[in-house]
Amino acid sequence: MKATTGEDRDFIESEADHLDTLRISAFFDDLEPGKGGQVSVPQRADRVVITWQDISEHGRTYSKTFQVEMYFDGRIRMS
Repeated sequence: MKATTGEDRDFIESEADHLDTLRISAFFDDLEPGKGGQVSVPQRADRVVITWQDISEHGRTYSKTFQVEMYFDGRIRMS
């Protein structure tokens, strides 16, 4: 199967669905930032840092915190 570069418009969270689209995926699930928490995207001299802090997962009562750092030299760090 060839991976596409378009949007992922369905709600399927399977391995096959994950791999059918080119993506950087730190947490492959539906999130609801409108319910609280914060998403920040500061740019540093050597990278862009995206942080999801206390973001609710769709249909759940608990929240998640995680981060993706995309370095301008091509490295990606997820935590």
